[in-house]
Amino acid sequence: MAELDRGVARQSRIAEATQAKDRGNARFKAGDWPGAVGEYIAGLAALPMRPRTRVAVAGTGTDADADTDTASAAAVEDEEDVMSTTDKGKARADGERPREKEEAAAAAAPVEKPHELDNQDNGNDDTSNDPAVCMLRAVLHANVAACRAKQGEHKLVVESCTEALVDDPKYTKALFRRAQANEALDTWSSLEAANKDYDTLLSNVDESSPDARNAKKAQRLLAPRLEEAKKKEMDEMMGKLKGLGNSVLGYFGLSTNNFQFTPNEQGGYAMNFVNS
Repeated sequence: MAELDRGVARQSRIAEATQAKDRGNARFKAGDWPGAVGEYIAGLAALPMRPRTRVAVAGTGTDADADTDTASAAAVEDEEDVMSTTDKGKARADGERPREKEEAAAAAAPVEKPHELDNQDNGNDDTSNDPAVCMLRAVLHANVAACRAKQGEHKLVVESCTEALVDDPKYTKALFRRAQANEALDTWSSLEAANKDYDTLLSNVDESSPDARNAKKAQRLLAPRLEEAKKKEMDEMMGKLKGLGNSVLGYFGLSTNNFQFTPNEQGGYAMNFVNS
């Protein structure tokens, strides 16, 4: 009887989260990004919270029952709908925003991080690791990321995609979307993270697939940007260190120009004092 009750509760939570996701998809297609985020987060709140320590579902080979398969397929299909709407440009342009009231309501909604969702009393039971629950949770986070991308909030895109990948580490769209967001952030560390996501994606998909081709193309274009960002940040760091060194050495009538570094045969550098 208890097992039956748990099964009913599980289906009820999945149904509630799915309904919220459907409402979010409708808002997304209408170009209401903040409203869509609010619905997706409502869906996340309806699901059992993720344990603080858990084993990733992806790649475990766990078999799901028929209901799980149906729920998972529906979740993936709906996420595809959100992506196709984005790709085809059916929604509003990025610069448009709904009225201030809806912006404020979305801003007041809880942020889509597990540790904040953990504070809600939605029952941390054994269904939190259910494959259907994990799949739906991953899709909801990925859909939040799609909204954040429309709003140009690249850091939040990275955060939401990261949450999706906790539940499904091989989630191709989340990997690709996070990589694109990190590219948009355009720092040395973010570009390195993007390159790593492309590597992960390529290890998960067939090398002849469109996803693989897109990832390889993105990496080719990323390589010179990554090298340029690395050089720029290294130069900035060395400039700051030089400035700090000059401020200290100035007390002794010296500067960093008095110290010359030349490469040696061991792969290091030899320091020579130059009296200028």
